[in-house]
Amino acid sequence: MSSHRRMLRFHLRHPDRILLPRADDCLRSPQWLVERCNEHWSLSLEAAAEPASEYPAQDADLLPRYFVEQILANVPEVRDLEQELAASVQGLEDPNLPAACSDESLDLFQAFQALLDRQNEIRQLHDDGAGLRELLATQETESKQRLTASNARLAQMEKEKATLTKERDEAMNRAKSQQQRIDALSKAKAESDQRLTKAETELRALETEHADIREENELLLLQLHQVQEELESIFLNAQSVTTAHAAEKDEFTKRLAASDSRLAQKESQLQALQEENTLLSQQLHQVQEELERYFHMHQEARQAFETVNGRWLRVLQRNRLYCDADRIDILPASEHDGRALAWRMHSLSIAGRFIDRFDVSTLTHDEGMTLIIGRDSPQGVPLKRWSVVADTAELHLSVGLRASVDSLLDLAPSDWMLVHGILRLMGETLAEPDAQARIPNHVSLEDLGNAVSAFAAGMTSLPAVLRYEDIRLKREQINADYEHLWIRLDDLEYRGLRWSGFEFRLSCADVRPEVFGTHPKLEFPESAEPSPLDQWFKESSDDFGPKLEVRFALPDAIDIDVLSRLETGDRSFIAALIERLPSMLACLERSGVDLTRSWDDWRSLVSNIQSIWDRQVAFNPDWQEAPETPETPSAPPLADASSTQTPEPAPAAERDAAHTREPNANVLRFWT
Repeated sequence: MSSHRRMLRFHLRHPDRILLPRADDCLRSPQWLVERCNEHWSLSLEAAAEPASEYPAQDADLLPRYFVEQILANVPEVRDLEQELAASVQGLEDPNLPAACSDESLDLFQAFQALLDRQNEIRQLHDDGAGLRELLATQETESKQRLTASNARLAQMEKEKATLTKERDEAMNRAKSQQQRIDALSKAKAESDQRLTKAETELRALETEHADIREENELLLLQLHQVQEELESIFLNAQSVTTAHAAEKDEFTKRLAASDSRLAQKESQLQALQEENTLLSQQLHQVQEELERYFHMHQEARQAFETVNGRWLRVLQRNRLYCDADRIDILPASEHDGRALAWRMHSLSIAGRFIDRFDVSTLTHDEGMTLIIGRDSPQGVPLKRWSVVADTAELHLSVGLRASVDSLLDLAPSDWMLVHGILRLMGETLAEPDAQARIPNHVSLEDLGNAVSAFAAGMTSLPAVLRYEDIRLKREQINADYEHLWIRLDDLEYRGLRWSGFEFRLSCADVRPEVFGTHPKLEFPESAEPSPLDQWFKESSDDFGPKLEVRFALPDAIDIDVLSRLETGDRSFIAALIERLPSMLACLERSGVDLTRSWDDWRSLVSNIQSIWDRQVAFNPDWQEAPETPETPSAPPLADASSTQTPEPAPAAERDAAHTREPNANVLRFWT
């Protein structure tokens, strides 16, 4: 069976390379096989001009073949393979070829076919019950009679076989004598030789056929016994099946009734659910309409909020001194010092910032008052940039103590405005009618109010300093004889003017091994942003573009030509920048910036710049600036990033009215 499967698989995969005819058809008609080959592969073959041999009557034994087919029909694998082969095989369709079938086998097959017809009738009469056994006995008797007749015919065939055997012996004797003649007359008797060979072939075929008939007869008897046993078992099974079918029918009737009852119940439930779904669908549409209406209302409210919020932000930008708090609580800050008070401001809005809760303490003393701001707050660090002067857990701010003043001067612009706003809120709180009731009894309301007012007045009298919100190192340049730190300041403020950003380079030229800081420089590259240097000009260029340089050289040389071309305001800004350089380096170092050169070398370079500037410019009467305007909390016109115009400086004649001078002859001119 495996060989047949492989043959069929190969035929299905390569139908153009294989022809699958039946062997019986090929033996019956060789001419048909040749024609099929010529047609399938486009050949020009011709059949041999030989007389057609009588095809062995293989189809004559129909009864044994039928039993074999009935047995194999119960094997699914064989049945499927036979069906596939029958669908793929190419059969002979020649009506002129007679069917080779012996009369004896045909009669035997017809007798057995009648037996099968009777068997089918028995199977059809299984349900009738009463006459089944009698009919089966009658059919069995008839089958035995026919079997007896078949045996008689087999005996007759045996006799015929003996006759044929005798004839075969005689034919063999004649063949021997003819063979002797053929040996002598081989060329003349070629046709007789062919006939003899054909006769021998036919004799061998008859012997083979006789042996097959004997085996088939034995198999037929065995199969008849098996058929009888199967018929009896089928009858018994039919009775049991009938009984089981009746029981199953009763059970099915009961289940059907129960199913009908459940179906009616489910239909009622389904109707209730459909009504509920209809109601829910209506409610869902109503909710969806309400949601759409609320969504449009939300969009309108959001647009209105954005409009109001933008207007509010513009108001805060124009009025940076605005400050407000929902509630201010005043409590004793220490059990040991009654002069210390804790101020807790809720929902503080100040300097464009909103703080949910802001805690600050005040401590009054002989020198005035000190503001104490804690670094560790539940809401985080309250200041935008913690002062590097007081790198501790608490920041102490005072106008009467030198260390506290330095911390005030080091505040970022927004933190500076925050302190102003806090003092303002403190003063307004102490001016309220119930102020005395809100502070501890041992604290004098008048003394506390005077201390707050004095602190605020002291802040307005402090000198103007350069303030910035953030600082970062843009790049560190290291060449063989030159190094610089490119620094950027964000949200810069000086003397009431503000800029979104400012960049400069702290550099050193003439760098040699073990020599650094002898020729420091301040470089101001060209920028597209508004610049604090009104009179910036292209003094030189490098790989980064045009720049303005202020050069220094140890021990006390400075580039007078560049300074003389700058106005007073620009020189004042450079002086404020130089003053803040140590604090800037400290901020960068504290933020974790890692440099190739040590921070001490850069601090030493900044110290040299400050020393030269103090000697040649700051303390030189010929280069003295006009008295500095103290810092006030007012908000003059600003030059922030949102403005496209650079703030116009005051007229040069007005700024330099008291500064008509010539450059100091003692200051060296170099790098011309």
